[in-house]
Order: sequence, then C-alpha cells, then structure tokens
Amino acid sequence: MKKTQIVAALAFAFMLGAAIPIIQLSTASSVVASEAVEEGASSAAEGVTDTESAEGTSDDVADVTDGDVADDNTLDDNTTDGNVADDNDAGQTTPIINGVMAVTTEAMFAEALANAEVNKIVLEADLDVVASGIIERDLTIDLNGHSITNQKGVPVAVYSGKVTLTGSGVLHGRGWGNGLEVFGSTENVSNYSVVTIGEGVILKSDAMYGLSILPNASSATKDSYGIVVNFAGKMEAPYGFSIHGSIQHQTNCPEINILNGAEIISVTESDSTPIYAAGVGNWRIGAVKLRGKTGLGIRAGRFDFAGTDIEIDGEMREPNTGSGGIDGVGAVFQIEHHKSYADAIVLDINGGTYRSVQGDVFYEYGDLGATRAAKAPADINIKAGSFIAGPGREIFGGTIQKDDIEIWGGTFKGADVAQFQENGYLKENLKVDENGTVVADVKIDPVKPDTNTDEPMTDNPTEDENDEADLPNTGARRSRGIASAVATATPVVLLLGAAAVFYSGRILKRRYAARMAEIDCEISQMETIEKLEPSRVVIDEGDEEPVIERFVAVPIEREEKKLPQVDVFVPKD
Repeated sequence: MKKTQIVAALAFAFMLGAAIPIIQLSTASSVVASEAVEEGASSAAEGVTDTESAEGTSDDVADVTDGDVADDNTLDDNTTDGNVADDNDAGQTTPIINGVMAVTTEAMFAEALANAEVNKIVLEADLDVVASGIIERDLTIDLNGHSITNQKGVPVAVYSGKVTLTGSGVLHGRGWGNGLEVFGSTENVSNYSVVTIGEGVILKSDAMYGLSILPNASSATKDSYGIVVNFAGKMEAPYGFSIHGSIQHQTNCPEINILNGAEIISVTESDSTPIYAAGVGNWRIGAVKLRGKTGLGIRAGRFDFAGTDIEIDGEMREPNTGSGGIDGVGAVFQIEHHKSYADAIVLDINGGTYRSVQGDVFYEYGDLGATRAAKAPADINIKAGSFIAGPGREIFGGTIQKDDIEIWGGTFKGADVAQFQENGYLKENLKVDENGTVVADVKIDPVKPDTNTDEPMTDNPTEDENDEADLPNTGARRSRGIASAVATATPVVLLLGAAAVFYSGRILKRRYAARMAEIDCEISQMETIEKLEPSRVVIDEGDEEPVIERFVAVPIEREEKKLPQVDVFVPKD
C-alpha cells in the first residue's frame, strides 16, 4: 500500500472517531420530555422527533414515538433547543413546533389551550378532564382517533374564535354535561364564534345535548350574536342539537348548517329529540339522517330542509305544555307556541322523507295569546318530499288553526290527505291523486287558456256576442277568428266544388261525343281508300284512341269530282 493511501485511511478513521460523540450529543439534545414528573414518580419521557419540519413542511405534527430515553439528569443543563425548557428549571415541558402541540395529558391540554402560540392541538392519547376546555381564539383540535371526556360536565366550550374539530374521535360529556357548548357576543358583530365539526367527529352526552348554543352570561338581555356552526359529524345524545330559548334577537341570530351526510341519533329517552329549537336561529339542514322518539321540537326559528331523512318512532300522545323543555309527542315536527319564546316559526321543505311510525307528521299546538296572534300559526311551505303519518294519524295534526300551509308538491300518506284541497293547503290548480301525490288539476281550453273547462261545453253558448270586442288582441283571439272563418266558408266551398264537378262532366261529355263523331267521319272517308300501307301506320298502345301519324293513299275517282293526289294526311284535332 502506498504511503498516501495509508495516510488517507488514518485520516478517515480519525474523523469518524471524532464524529461519533457529536452524533450522540445531537441525538440526546433532540429528546423532549412530554409529561412533567408528578411528585418525583418518573424520570422517563416520550421522544419527539420533527421528521417533516426538517424538510420544510410546516403545520404538521412531529412524529411521537415511545422509546428508551436517557434520564433528564444526564443532559447538560445548558443544552436546550429554544422550544423545550429544561425540566429542572421549568418543571413542565412544552413542545410547540410551528404552532402545533401534541398532547397526552389533561395538564398538557390545558396548557395548550392557554398558550396563544398554539394554533393546533393534536391528541396522542385519550383524555379525561375535570374542567371544561375553554377556547377563546382561533384553534384547530385534531382528535386523531382519540377522545376527550369530562366525567361530570362539558369537555370543550367555545366562547369566541374560529374553531375546527377534525380527525376522528369523540367529545363526550358525562353526567349532565353537553358534548360541546358555543357562546356568542353581547354585541351585534358577525362571525364572533365560528365552529366547524368535521365528518369524523362524534359529539356525545349521557343525559343532555350533543351541542348546545347558549347566551353570553354577561348579556343582560341574554343575547348571543355572531354564532355560526357548520356540522358534518355525528351526534349521539338524548336531545341532540339545541338553541337556548332566551336567544330571541331576530337579526344576526345563530346560523346552523347541518351538512349532507351528518347524523343526529337520539334514541335513549322516551322523549328524545334530535333538534330542540327553543331560541331563534336560521337552520339549513341538508341530506341529513335524524332519528328520535320525537322529531324536531320547535318553539322559534326558521328552517330550510333539502333532502332530509327524518324517522320518528315514539308513541303519539298529548304534550305537557307547562314543562320547561319540550315534551315529546312522537311527531316529526312538534311545533309548540309558548308565550315565553320568540315564536316566528317558518318551515320550508324541498325534498326528503319525513315519517312518523305512530304519530302525525306535523303536530302544532300551544297557547298563542291575544298578543301573539300576528306571529302564528307556523308558516309551512312544502315544495317536494315524502310525508308519511302513522296508522290513522294525520299529516297536519294538533289544535292550532292551519291557515298558513302551502303545498306545491310532494307525496302524502295520512288520514287527512283527502281534505287538503278543501282546507286550502294546495296551491291553485293542484290536487292529490289516488297515490297521494300532488299533481296538476287543470284542463286548458286552447281558445281561452285562462278558462277552466271542467264543465262540459254546449253547442250554443249563451255569451254575449259583443264580448268578443272586449277580448285583448292575443294569439288566442286570432286563432278563434280563423277557426270561425274556416267554419263559415267550408259549406260554400263544397257547394261550388260540386257544381264545378257537375258542369265539368257535362262539358267533357259533349266534347267527347263531338270528338267521336269527327273520328267516325274520318274513318268513313278512309274506308274508300283502296289500298293502305300498314307499315306507315303507327298506333300508341298506351292511348285510348289510335293515333295515325302518316299513311299513303292511292288516288281514286269520285263521282262529283276528281280529288288531287295526297302524299300526307294528318287528322284534324
């Protein structure tokens, strides 16, 4: 081996030996303790490695791995990376990477909520919390397949900010707690609390609501302005979704969008309801699955349904109007008018299926009082959908006079369907056929499109002939004039045609007789010809009469005089 090769090998070995301690020191410096040691019980922590941040990827959570971690006391007290405080100095580690914090304990969750530098929390374990997680800023919580459970109350409450719950997982309020609570502003401002619940998120409650919209506690008038909720997930709770009855302001009231594919399942109580709208809100409900013992408990608000699927299987019974909440009766839409609530109820339905197994589809009742008559009954507008009542039950039941119902389409199965037209529910020119489907009931007169011709027309109408002058100059009037003129002229034309045929026949007959006489005369002359050359005679077989083009005759002697020689003879037409 050459000297130069030996020297190079020695140099490489020296550099490799020097690098090993540096690598070990760098690895030890990257280890981050994820949990504080309580009462000196543990000195081990989880290793956190930011594998994607080194590649320039922002807003992603660092990979969290469980591994053997060196004891904190072995680290140099002066070795920190700027984000992680030394355990011996701070007593708690806070790994924040590009605004993202991974948490595994209730203490870390509370710390992340309080730290304004954190804009995204990622759960790395199921959490049991004893206090509600208060959110007052823009924040995303990635449940990441885990749950947050409050054993005696609410796991999370949003007081302000744009908050997103994403990933798959559960917010679970045990006892009398709600799954999620949302509060608005005391001032009339927009987008104060905007909450978005992703499709993989489940809101649960053992005894109360999956999600409840509440008034701001500091508001003397119990207002809650600027709330927007976009829900695409799932609820499993006795009373599903609610708006508190003290929210009664009509402008900038809560906006609730329950998006296609969402589910609200409320089947654990005898009067469970997927939605309790006690306060004012604007509800937009798409192709959503709603289940419960009773349907929507409505005391206020405006609703827009588009393709919603609601099925209710509770027993139909008389409601208790004196209760603080709503007392379920087994109807799909339970509309209760109550003097302490805002009322002003409007329902617009465009497609979907609305079925009560045992009760009415709409059940409207309550005490409006003299001062509330102008706001009620509910304004119900149906454009399309399938509406099915229980055996012997009605589509529109209850005790309130139903004079604000308009039906433009749909299919109905209920005991009162035959009275729809009589009760004035159907818009003009509509009827319900034998299948319960709303169809057109109009027979259009092509002469007068605006005239209903259900009654048979007579041959001798009794209208005043001068009425025609009052008609507008429309296409229908012109058509009527043309038809009348044609009817008048037809007999005259037929008479003239018959006369023309008769006289034409006589004229043709006379001409034919004269023609035949002329031909006979010419033939009698030809019979005197002594010799005829057949080859010079041409007969057209297609003609009814022979046509002689040319022949040669032999001169003959006549008694009176001698005729001149004829070379060509053409019969006269």
